[in-house]
Amino acid sequence: MSEETKVRTVFTGVSPNQLVCDTTLRAMPDGTWALFFLGGGDTEPCPANAIFVCRSADRGETWSAPELVDLGVKRANPSTAVVPTEISVIGGRCTLWLATHRGGFRGWETWFCHSEDSGRTWGALQPAPGFLCQRSFLRKMLVLRDGRLLLAYQHYPDVGPDDPVTLGPQNGVLESCDGGATWSIHGAIRHPDPAHYGWEENSIVELSDGRVAMLMRADGDGCLRQAIAEDGGRTWPAQSSATAIPNPGSKLTLYGGGGGPIGLVHNPTSQAPRTPLALWTSHDDMQTWSERRILVPASQDGADKALNYPDGFLTPDGTLHIAIDDNRRHAVYVRTSLATLG
Repeated sequence: MSEETKVRTVFTGVSPNQLVCDTTLRAMPDGTWALFFLGGGDTEPCPANAIFVCRSADRGETWSAPELVDLGVKRANPSTAVVPTEISVIGGRCTLWLATHRGGFRGWETWFCHSEDSGRTWGALQPAPGFLCQRSFLRKMLVLRDGRLLLAYQHYPDVGPDDPVTLGPQNGVLESCDGGATWSIHGAIRHPDPAHYGWEENSIVELSDGRVAMLMRADGDGCLRQAIAEDGGRTWPAQSSATAIPNPGSKLTLYGGGGGPIGLVHNPTSQAPRTPLALWTSHDDMQTWSERRILVPASQDGADKALNYPDGFLTPDGTLHIAIDDNRRHAVYVRTSLATLG
């Protein structure tokens, strides 16, 4: 397969609704693609924020204009911000995981809802399981070879009324053994520094021997951090450990694994700005990264602007389809290949 990378701008926001953030691209059950993003207003987090979606019926060649994802929240209270964090596709059902807040993440609650028609309409909001119903984000779902589903979580259990909203992040996973009907919570991974704060925005992958690895953003550390569950995702260490992978404090996503190559899409630099966007590939369970490719060298708005929030999916032919936000105002689709040796 050719390793050519194709980049296409899907949407550009214009003030007073310029914001494009938290981009997530998924293949829907009906064969269309949907690019979800956080929009509304010019900045985040603010009460104007809402979820929007652009759709493609031709595998990313053309895209519709954005439309509001109507969950009823904005109709009930226009000042409630709505933030997408994950869209899981399980068979014919889509599950949207989201957060709501009153601005500045005050009153932060976490929810999920289902769609049976490829994301065109959505059912009632339901609280996220257990303590994850407050001050939590759920991130990219992983389907293990044994059929179990895992969702990475980040949670803030120690935040008081005068603390930074991201003080003391805790990481772990949700596990489902019944196709997403029920979930159990595993892990309480912390940074060694109890005063650490930041957005962990973690991602998980299955290793060749069945272990599950988590990489997480660690604001201020200049690198990604890691934790490994030796028993397939149920038991995690109490603390994360530093890796040699540079990171400026930005979201990453992992793809593949389970005995095949693992792709890491991230910003391979230890300090801001969040650029370039790169794909690193490992063939030895993330011990080394033998292939390192720049996907997007710089923002279309200038070399000092950020390329943020990569999230997408890998097709069986090894093609990687990713959405990113470029400088918080462009939704961008990136297509490339997850390289294989031999």
